Amino acid sequence: MGSILSCWASTRPGRPSIRDQAAVLDVLAAIGTIALLLVAMCARPLEGQCPRGFYVDGVRPSGVYGCIPAPPREPDARGHEPDPPPRHDPEVESRIYCTGGTIPIVCNDRVVGCQAR
Repeated sequence: MGSILSCWASTRPGRPSIRDQAAVLDVLAAIGTIALLLVAMCARPLEGQCPRGFYVDGVRPSGVYGCIPAPPREPDARGHEPDPPPRHDPEVESRIYCTGGTIPIVCNDRVVGCQAR
């Protein structure tokens, strides 16, 4: 008889039961998890791009890549474009985050991204 009274006391109008409270907490936890995943997706990009006038100097396995200014295109007297001197210090450095077994690759002159193995 005591268990019936305690059950009735927890389901009175105006006072949510423990099951209702747990269900609300489960829903709030699910919404919070989805929100955190969306924020992480924005904060950890899966692809990157160099600004105009720069090109990708390569991407490391860690996802770090550098952008180097594109050399000016001035032909010499014979009409040939000179080779730019090699540079090893990128002016713009950034990082992409490849997950799920993907690896970072250079997609074109200005874009890096992730590709499945």
